[in-house]
This record gives sequence, structure tokens and C-alpha cells, in this order.
Amino acid sequence: MSAKSERDVTTKIPRSLVLAKVLLRRLFFAAAAFFLLFCVLVIAAPVWMPWVVRPVAGRLGVEFAEYERLGYSRFALHDVLMERDAFRLSVETAESFQPVVWFYKIITGRSGETDFFRADGWSLTLHDVEAPDPVDSADFIPYESFKLIEKKLPLIIRLLPRATMQGGHIAFANREVHTPILQFRSGVLIAEAEKTVAGRPVKIKAEGDFTAASEICFSSTLRPYGAVLSATVGRGGGVLRVKGDLTWEENRLDFFSTFEPGRQLPKKAGIEAKKFDLPATAPGITQDGRIEGFLKASWEHESYDVKLDISAGPGKKSSPLPKVMMQFHGRGTLEWMAVEKLKINTPWLKSYLEEPLQFGYGGKILNEESVSLHVDVDLEKQPFFTASGTLKNLVDIAPGYAMDPDITITTTGKKIEAFAVYCERILIESGIDREQVNLTSQILFMEGLEMRAEASLPMGGDAWGSLFKERKLPDWKLLKGRLMVEDAGLEPIAQMFPELLSDGGRLSADISFEGGEFKKGRLSLDGASTRPLMPAGPMRDIRARLGFKGRSVIVEELSCKLGGERLTVEGIIELDADMIPLFNLTMQGENIPLIRQPGFVVRSDIDISLHGEGMEKSSVTGLIRLRDSMVVTDWRSITPRFSVESPQRRPPFFSVEQEPFAGWDVDINIEGTEFLSARAPAFQGLFSIEMVLEGTLAEPVLIGNLTVDSGLVRFPFASLDIEHGMVSITRDAPFVPRLSLVASSRTYGYDVEMHLHGTAYEPALEFSSHPPLSSQAILLMITAGELPRDELAFTGQQKATKLTFYIVRNLLAGFGDNGDLVRRLNVRSGENISRQGRETFYVEFMLLPGLGILAEYDRFDAFNFGVKWRFFVR
Repeated sequence: MSAKSERDVTTKIPRSLVLAKVLLRRLFFAAAAFFLLFCVLVIAAPVWMPWVVRPVAGRLGVEFAEYERLGYSRFALHDVLMERDAFRLSVETAESFQPVVWFYKIITGRSGETDFFRADGWSLTLHDVEAPDPVDSADFIPYESFKLIEKKLPLIIRLLPRATMQGGHIAFANREVHTPILQFRSGVLIAEAEKTVAGRPVKIKAEGDFTAASEICFSSTLRPYGAVLSATVGRGGGVLRVKGDLTWEENRLDFFSTFEPGRQLPKKAGIEAKKFDLPATAPGITQDGRIEGFLKASWEHESYDVKLDISAGPGKKSSPLPKVMMQFHGRGTLEWMAVEKLKINTPWLKSYLEEPLQFGYGGKILNEESVSLHVDVDLEKQPFFTASGTLKNLVDIAPGYAMDPDITITTTGKKIEAFAVYCERILIESGIDREQVNLTSQILFMEGLEMRAEASLPMGGDAWGSLFKERKLPDWKLLKGRLMVEDAGLEPIAQMFPELLSDGGRLSADISFEGGEFKKGRLSLDGASTRPLMPAGPMRDIRARLGFKGRSVIVEELSCKLGGERLTVEGIIELDADMIPLFNLTMQGENIPLIRQPGFVVRSDIDISLHGEGMEKSSVTGLIRLRDSMVVTDWRSITPRFSVESPQRRPPFFSVEQEPFAGWDVDINIEGTEFLSARAPAFQGLFSIEMVLEGTLAEPVLIGNLTVDSGLVRFPFASLDIEHGMVSITRDAPFVPRLSLVASSRTYGYDVEMHLHGTAYEPALEFSSHPPLSSQAILLMITAGELPRDELAFTGQQKATKLTFYIVRNLLAGFGDNGDLVRRLNVRSGENISRQGRETFYVEFMLLPGLGILAEYDRFDAFNFGVKWRFFVR
């Protein structure tokens, strides 16, 4: 082989190797580029998000119900829940960019018009977690905290340039605020909130500007009141400054504070309202009230000074609100406070401190001597109730701790009159110290009625600490006291209640108690009387003998006279461990007049018991036996209009609505045989009753029957004997009395019957006869004397005579017991028509019970006279 051939071979081999290397290198870069492109596509594609979002969210304590892909750039989570000890956050829908798209927009600076994060239907509930005291917390230093915000804020604005939260609610401390929208736009935060205050919707719109690195501007508007709050927080000159104002109508409140590095409290601070005038439209002020005055408070060198001058009163002269003026000046440090001046004046109350009161925040009074607080009250000028007289209160506060108090209160008053009670003199002295609370009082009513009382309550141990720290009241069972009234006349009390009590009577009482029990005690009352109490009349000769021992009140005697008959109450009232009264009382009396009014008297034997456990769980049971009663007046004058809707106009025609008596159960049997003699115009009869009063005192129900044993229904030209009469009330219709009455008589040759039926609200009256006549003809016959036949015809003079006799007899019946003639005389006429066409008559006059004389003109035209002796009655 030649040399040229050898050179060609050697040169061809390296070139092929070079070409192979180049080809391999290009294939490698192509594969790498393809792999990188594949990785980018995989990362950018949303297919892997459902497997990654749930575990990542779980690590953050976030749960959600459903993941939704929104195209290739966004996703949404539904029913999101995040719960911590301090709060609970729920979101119906949370929407955001895919992570790759998020970072792509941040890197390229393409924030656009689309929110990076959006939440719809969110709710934030703040739990009642005790927050740390800002003064004791070392984590919050205003200067350093603002510096941290300056550092982190640009990053936050860059990572989250746009966000929107709408349809939200914030709940805390039993309050709820509706937040329609929260928006963050490149460092500007816009928020709206709504809440109902005093029945009016209040809207707040706030805006915070965080775009400046060294200053934050904040403003908010309160509608419909139009209040505007503006504030600026900025750092400069080595300090943090807060400055702003609150304006509303003509009112302006300026505030400022300055914070140094490393200090929690401001170096300087101040609030000032040179003159404020809050009209009726201000929140929390009554519709006709105003508050005027000024406020100035300052803080410097860790001490403060506060001055407040307020004049509050009604905006209308017709308002019952009083005008109040208060002057307050206080100063202090973080360790103590001094009330330099406190003065409160109203038209009826004046209160002021004699000298400054200084105390520490631990409750210790730092004054070297006692401090006096005066409170004077003119009862005649106060608007709440009718009264007269003055009360002067002097409160002496001695140095010491609130948990170791030493306070003396002296209350004096002269010629006090309120709630129909008149006191000539009042003296109450109270002492409060660490060991106990003491009270002594002396009240002198007019005419020498004097009442004295003493009481003491031990407060040893940790009683004061429990009262101030835990708001736990002392054990009242440790109360010890005594009440005394020495043989005093009741004339002063009678003059206080002239419509209830009459003059006369003596009262004595000496009752002492200790440890939740009566140690001993007696109460006696003699000779008291009341004014007439309708419908029963006055109570006279009221006597009371009560004994107090242990947990029992023994009613030895409690009686009075009603209509000359004595009604007595006996029994015992016991108190259980919880001081709930247990009643066991009986009321008894014979021939007691329950109702005494002209023409109507109801008497009864009473045997009633009151049993119960507590005032709300009592029952009234027993028997009322009616007797010796009469009515000699028109029924309409004693019977109310019937109305199912009104308890006063439906059986049993009463209702006790006062608590706690309204809920008492009632179960009383009411009975009486021929207890009521009725001699009303056009009616005469004897009644019996058998009923039960049940239910409650507020809703009593009367069940049973009222029957007519015998009687007459009188008309001008006829008298009908009652064969059957009844008023019945059933449980099916407890407020609807049903009527049933049948009366008959022979009148001018006709057997006439009257039927009354229906209800008390819709009664129906019907007449029938034999031989038959129409109801109209019967009614004309017995009321006007118009006979249906020509057998007998009354002249005008005869008709006038009969009507006059009917009227006179009814007038005589109205004399009651003095009308004995009516009860003895029985006249019946017109039962038949004689053969000569005259009406018959029958006259009977009772000389003695069972013995009488009679005269009659019969249908055979014969006159008969005789003596009638009734020796047997069935």
C-alpha cells in the first residue's frame, strides 16, 4: 500500500468519530430538553393537584369536602373548615390560582384584574379564650411590631397582590357582625361591616393604606350616624407615632400617642374633646336625651390625669328624665389612682366627696384618715313615684383593703311619705368591716308607732374575697337579727290605708332569728277592723296570735268577725332547708255571710284547708255548705252579663291573676239544701246547690247543678208553679250554664205550661196549654188578660186593678225580711171560670207555721171559708 493510501485511511477514521460524537451530543441535549419540557408540563398540568392538596391541607389543619378544577389555571375547594382553640373558620367556596400560575404571575408582575385568592360565604367564630394582658405580655412591643410589619409588608403585597372575601360573618361574645366584603388591592385594604344596634342597622366602611413603607393610614365611616375615624401610624425620628381624630357632626375627639423602642406603654398620649354635644340620635342615648361637656386625658412619665365634665338631660321639657351634672377629676399611676373631685347633682340627688379618695388597684384605700361621701335625696323631686321628705346618707370610708373594709353608713330622714306610708323619723346605721355587716334601724311612724330592727351578717374567712373575686354572695343563713314593736296603736297604719283599715287595734311583736331559724318570737294583734269589703262587708274584731320557733310560724289564732259571726284560721307554716314555705292551714266558720248587699244575702258554713309546698305549689280544698240565704231583688242586678271570653262574666265569676296565687289549685265542694229563698219580683222559690269548684285560682271552673226545689213564676194574670228547675254546668262546657225549667198552672180553664231551656247566653222560652193555644195567645192571656174565649172578659178597670195588685206585691217583696206579709199571703185567682162566667180565686194567710185561714170562690159560684192546718210535710 502506498503512503498516500495510508494517509487517507488515517484521516477518514477521526472524522467519523467526530461526527458520531456530535450526533450523540445533539441527541442527549434533545432528550434532556424533552425531559425538562415533560417535567414542566407535568408540574404545570392540574392533574396532580387532587392527590397533593388534601394531605398538604391536612398538615395545616384544614379540611374540605370537595376539590374542583376550574380550567387549567385555577381550582376551588368547597366546604372548607379550619378549627383551633381560639377560633373556627368555615368557607363555603375558596378559589385560587394553580401554584405554577401563581408564581408565574408574581415573577412576571402580571397581577392583572383577577384575584389571586377569593372566598365566598365565610364565617369566623372567636371562642371565649382568655387573652393575655397587654401590659404583662412581652410579645407585643408597638415600635418593634410596626417595624416587623414594615419588613414583611412588601413581601405580602408581592405574594398576594389581590384578594377578595365576601358574604362573611364574624361571631364573638354572643354578638354577630355581618361582613359583606373584604378586599386587598396591592397594599390597600377595604372592609365593610353591618350590625343592628338598638333596632337600627349600622354600617361601617374602613380603608387602610399599607403602600407606604414607613406610614399606615386608616379611615372608617359609621353609617347612618356619619361618624368618621381617621388615624395615621408612622415611624420616624426613632419613635412610633399614632395620631388621629374621631368626628361626628359638630363633635371632634383628637388623640395621639408616642412609643419608643423596647417599651410597651407610650411615652406620651392624650385624648381631648374640647366640647361635645351628643344629640338624641347618638347610639345608647334615649330618644329625648342629650349629653354635653368636655373631656381631657393625658399620659406622661407613666402617670395620667383625667378631667371630665358632663351635663346630661332630656331634650324635651315633657320628658320625665332628670338633668344630671357630673364633675370628675382623677389622676394616678400604674400603681394607684386618686379621685380628686367627684360631684353629682340632679334635681333630687346631690352627692359629693369631702376630700380626695386615693386607692391602689389591689383595692387598698391609701388615705391616712377616713373619707366621707355625702348622698342627699329629696324624695319629692324624684320622678319615679309619688313621695315627700328628705333622706341624708353619710358614708365614711376608713383606710384599708376592699377585702378588709371598714365603712359606716348613716341614713337619716324626717317626714317621709311614700306608697301610702308615713314615717315621722327614720334612723338607720350600718357598719361594714372584715368580720361582719351590722345594721340597726329605728322607724317612728306618727302617733307613736315605733319599729326597731337589728341585723348582722358574719363576713369572716374568705367571704369578702368570694364576693369581689367570684361574685359569690354570702350565706344568708348566717344572718342574725331582731324585730320589735312594743304595744303600739294601729291608728298610723289605718291613716296610711284609709280605704282598707279603720281606726283601732293594738300591735306587739318581738321576733329574733339566727342561723336561718327563728330563735323565739311572738306577734299579737287585737281589735283591728277593716272598712266594708264588698261583697262580704267589714271585718271586725281582728285577732292574731303568731308564734315563731325554729323553722315554723305557728298560727295559734287568726280570726275576725263577719256579720257578727267569727271566722278563724289555724295551722302552721314551716320552712324547709331551702326556706320554701310549707303550708298547713285551716279556715273554719259557721253562718258566715259571704255576700251582704241590699236584697242579696248568702251565708255559709266554711271548712277550707290550705296545703302547699312553696308559694307556687299550693292547693285550696274543703267544703262550703250554703245556708239561710235569700235574694229579694231583681236577678239582673246580681247576675253579671255572661261572656265566655271574660273570667269576671262567666261561672264562677271571679279570677285571681296575681302571682303566685294565680297558679294555686282549687278543689272545693259547694253544697246546700234549700239554702236560698228567692223572693224577687215575678218569682218566688227555694234553691239547692251541689257543685264543685276546681281548676286554679286564675282559671277556676264550677261544675254541678243548681236546682229549684219549689217556687212560683208570677205574671199579672196568672201564677205558675215550678215543677222542675235546674241550672247545670258540665266539664264538656264549663263556662256555658244550661237552663231547664218547667212551670205549670191552671189558668182560666186552661192547663198552661212554661218551658225555659237553652243556655244562659241564648235562653229560649216556650208556652203550651191544654186545650191547645198558641204561645202568643197564652202570653197575652197571662200578661194582659186577653182570654181566647168569650166565657169571661175583663173590663179596663179590672185589668188595671190586677196590674196594680201585681206591682204592689212585687214592691212588698223588695222589703226583704220586713216583707213578711208577702211570705204569709198566698193569693191565686183565675184558675177556673165559674158557671156564671166569673174567675175563681183562692186566698190563704198563714197565722203560724202550718196553721192558716183560707177563703175561696170556686167554679160552682160558692164562697168557702175555713182553717188550714198542715201537720205533715213530705
